[in-house]
Amino acid sequence: MRDATVIKVTDPYVRLPYQLKNFMELAQVIANRKQREDEIKLHLVTANNEEYLPDIQNNLNQMASSLEPLGIFLYYEFANTAHDRSIIIDNGWKILLAED
Repeated sequence: MRDATVIKVTDPYVRLPYQLKNFMELAQVIANRKQREDEIKLHLVTANNEEYLPDIQNNLNQMASSLEPLGIFLYYEFANTAHDRSIIIDNGWKILLAED
């Protein structure tokens, strides 16, 4: 993640508490690896349904507020077409997560 300024995470399953916790742990790894003065845009693309939408928006907004002082700016969007998991970093790395 060195020299990254934009990290895009596509994961259709970020809605339940343990999934949010896992995503926050990734954000903490990013925060620990970056230089203090660097700013990183962390973009989450996830799917959702009406049942979870109010809670997930509230949780992601809280997460964004807690990450901002660390120089990580969280943006998110909901795309019901998202089904593959990936992490794309603007330094040329692309990580595809496959299921067995």
